[in-house]
Amino acid sequence: MRDQSRTTFLAYLTSHALTEGIVLRTVEDCFDTSRVDVANSGGSGECYFKPDWHRSSEEALARAEEMRQKAIAETEKKLRRLRAMTFTVPTETHDA
Repeated sequence: MRDQSRTTFLAYLTSHALTEGIVLRTVEDCFDTSRVDVANSGGSGECYFKPDWHRSSEEALARAEEMRQKAIAETEKKLRRLRAMTFTVPTETHDA
């Protein structure tokens, strides 16, 4: 029978990397799932799923950079739409 005790380890959390930065927390594994629970969270149920937690700083940095590049691309797309937008002044009313 398999030992069901949970192991505790340090994980780099990147779910809020673009607003709060990368956070290092003590977490507990959830056996064969991609989820980890924050240890000593006071029963708040704080948990993270892949790809928002990492065992190495290199993985966390790569994920944060990926998130940053995606946000930049989305912002540039919005800027292109705004720059291409034109306005006209109506000459007739559209009253119902």
